[in-house]
Amino acid sequence: MTKPSSNISVEKQLEILHSIKKVEAPDSLLGKIQQRIENVEAAVIPMNWISVAAAVAVLFISIDVYVIKQNSTSKTNLTELVPSQNNYLYHE
Repeated sequence: MTKPSSNISVEKQLEILHSIKKVEAPDSLLGKIQQRIENVEAAVIPMNWISVAAAVAVLFISIDVYVIKQNSTSKTNLTELVPSQNNYLYHE
């Protein structure tokens, strides 16, 4: 079986590529490309801001741990948390 694309020889397909005409790029194209690259580089977050954000996150986590430890060290009696049962109905 022959494929439909195999009817045209490879050389004829490559000849079509020779008919492509080169186009001149405008002079301002290079400047526009460089400006876009500079804009992308300017949008990158500096490393010192990332380190400040990480330090603030660590500070908040350590404050949370400290507060949780302070609350857990206060000795609450578990019987205060469980409601007391009253049997007043049985002792009339």
